[in-house]
Amino acid sequence: MKFNSLVEEQNPGTYLKGCVTALTDYLVDDVPGRDFVGLRISNPENVEDKVFGSSFRRRDQLKPDVV
Repeated sequence: MKFNSLVEEQNPGTYLKGCVTALTDYLVDDVPGRDFVGLRISNPENVEDKVFGSSFRRRDQLKPDVV
C-alpha cells in the first residue's frame, strides 16, 4: 500500500498523529516516565523549513497533542 493511499483513507491529521505517536513511543520506549525528554524534528536539506517538536517535559507527558 502506498503512502498516498494511506493518507486518503483517513484524515491527514489523524495519520500524522499516529506517526508522531509511533515515533515517540519508539524513541523513548526505555525511558522512565519521570525522566525529561524533548523532541525536535527538522529538515537538514532545507534549513528554511520550520523546526517543530516539543520542549522538555516528563516522558509520561510527551503526547502527540503537544508536538
